[in-house]
Amino acid sequence: MGVIQSRVVAAPVAERKLRRDVGLVGLLFASVGSIIGSGWLFGALNASLVAGPAALLSWIIGGAAVILLALIHAELGGMYPVAGGSARFPHYAFGSMIGFAAGWFAFLGAVTTAPIEVEAALQYASNYVKGLTAVVGGLPVLTALGYAVAAVLMLLFSAINIMGVKWLSETNKVAVWWKIAIPLLTIVVLLLTSFHPGNFTAGGGFMPFGWKGVFQAIATGGVIFAYLGFEQAIQLGAESQNPKRNIPIAVIGSMILGVILYIALEIAFTAALNPASLAKGWSSVAFKGTGEIFGPFAALSVALGLGWLAFLLYTDAIISPGGTGLLYVGTSSRLTFALARNRYIPDLGAQLSARGARSTRSRSRSCAACSSSCRSPAGNSWSASSRRRPSSPMRWPRWPWARCACRTPRASDRSGSPVARSWRRWASSSPTRSSCSPVGRSSGS
Repeated sequence: MGVIQSRVVAAPVAERKLRRDVGLVGLLFASVGSIIGSGWLFGALNASLVAGPAALLSWIIGGAAVILLALIHAELGGMYPVAGGSARFPHYAFGSMIGFAAGWFAFLGAVTTAPIEVEAALQYASNYVKGLTAVVGGLPVLTALGYAVAAVLMLLFSAINIMGVKWLSETNKVAVWWKIAIPLLTIVVLLLTSFHPGNFTAGGGFMPFGWKGVFQAIATGGVIFAYLGFEQAIQLGAESQNPKRNIPIAVIGSMILGVILYIALEIAFTAALNPASLAKGWSSVAFKGTGEIFGPFAALSVALGLGWLAFLLYTDAIISPGGTGLLYVGTSSRLTFALARNRYIPDLGAQLSARGARSTRSRSRSCAACSSSCRSPAGNSWSASSRRRPSSPMRWPRWPWARCACRTPRASDRSGSPVARSWRRWASSSPTRSSCSPVGRSSGS
């Protein structure tokens, strides 16, 4: 009697992937929304206190320095459009030890920014809603009601991110249009209503504190802090449409827009000041009342009788930090994803929701890390496993990663179904070794 044997082939398992729903404007506004935060309300004053009118030079020099950093991110982001690039690029370039430290620094910076921005928004909102903050030891802190409202806002930001990257992008667009319009309106109105060209040489001249003040303003006057945020487009690289084109445009475009805007704000602030307030020098410029809370532009608006502009600035003081907090909630989740893909935290951190992902045919991800990192900037393939076994303790963290990145494909390959591999075996210089070289990069990395 013959025996009939049948082979059951497992059906492909759908794999959730990051969706490329963010266009050029959405990517650009992700970086612009972080650069133009609540810091613009105080940036011009803080820089002027340290450098005087020469704060204009501080904004120019600081902007040029940060643009150089942005150029590096723009090139890397276009070459490797992955989620959470700030945590993955160091891993690609330097291995696990430096990659682990740099990734965690980026994650901690992002995950703590969102609650800081929410607290700032509530402090500004306390001008309208009493009981959100209280002064303890000379510092404003949240009350029990303030903590409750802060928790609700954080849950709201998280819910928008859970809905998907398109929801995050479209919501951020609305906030960024506002965040661009209010500073531009403030610049135009102040230049038209109060322009004192003599202020640029008053209080000790154009450079009352010398070059020391110029460079000190860059570091301690809030100039560098104001320009940070361009990397948000990098974090959304795996969810960008046409990332090779859009990411460099978004990163460099956001920096150029930010530099122009902050320089114009500095000019408008310096020219709008009452010359009498400079009688004791630039270091003595101060604002009381609402100006101390909402910044010098709101105080100047009140002094000039522009109550409607002051109201818009009060409102912007709430919207701007709130919009920045929304962005950093999304950024921290992408960095968590990146840390999991780097194998620094459990794979649970790299799981994707069904709402924010598209289903595709199952394919091997066994060499996803190798596919996206085993190619040098010049386009040449290099071997992760053909490297010599490390001889020093500093090189040991790389070796386990290389072995894991090039491990044998999983059950989806063993089921008998043909699967397009994202890697291939290459012969190395050693006759007893072979190496893993990338063929293409996964879009969901």
